[in-house]
Amino acid sequence: SSFWSFFFFLFNFFICLSISSIPLLPSPNLPLYLSSGSKYAINIADAIYAIKKHKNGFYFIDEQFSYVNPDLEIACLTTMVNLLDDGEQLFFTSHDTEILALPFPNHSFNFMRKATNDNGEVNIEMINAAALEKRNNVNIKNLFDNDYFDVAVNTDLITDLEEK
Repeated sequence: SSFWSFFFFLFNFFICLSISSIPLLPSPNLPLYLSSGSKYAINIADAIYAIKKHKNGFYFIDEQFSYVNPDLEIACLTTMVNLLDDGEQLFFTSHDTEILALPFPNHSFNFMRKATNDNGEVNIEMINAAALEKRNNVNIKNLFDNDYFDVAVNTDLITDLEEK
């Protein structure tokens, strides 16, 4: 089936990328291991399989695509969403802002930011895109790129290093 073809493509893609980090022959003195990318690929394939078989109903994919080409991440996320059944939920975290260009409703996107309150305590705030932008015909990526949600990373401490 096309699912298994995609699964083997994804798995083989990562195995080919990381073949140099896998010992060819098992040895008692040399542990058999996989690279980080290969381990993530196996986790991703397992998640897609679980969603396809409707094993849980609730799926949490937390930055599993750190070592993955962004195009593969988008393909996998789109596949996972399309495989979801009624009543199932997928929570997907990523630092890849290209995902914001996908045609999902605004309420699908949440952003986190650190905020300091009046007492000097740092809290994490959750901002839902639909709370600030109700129209679904607006490109969330464009809004994000222009810091409409006020979640841009503060790089002042890093750039201050250049001045010292």
